[in-house]
Amino acid sequence: MELRESCEILGLSAIVTGIELGSSYETVIDPSKRICDFPRWFSGATLNYTENCLRGKDEDIAFISANLECELISYTYAQFRDDIMRLATALRLHGWCYSASLRGND
Repeated sequence: MELRESCEILGLSAIVTGIELGSSYETVIDPSKRICDFPRWFSGATLNYTENCLRGKDEDIAFISANLECELISYTYAQFRDDIMRLATALRLHGWCYSASLRGND
């Protein structure tokens, strides 16, 4: 398989996995760069990680956690979103918001 074909397959994988991009990519990867040069993947695309992580159905399991007693605890997307909203609200109440504290790649 040629590098160009590999790049096309990776581009399709973004579609198949259901990852939602904020804007489409121009190229999957620059084939002229070696992997040790840390080439940029999916250049031109934007991605909202939070949006992708929180988009499941309310009743579906978002993740499973283990506590110190090694008990497994399941969290639904509804619970996960609720916790995230409470955290975001607490941060805003204490003066932490995107426009006030985060810049660019922070």
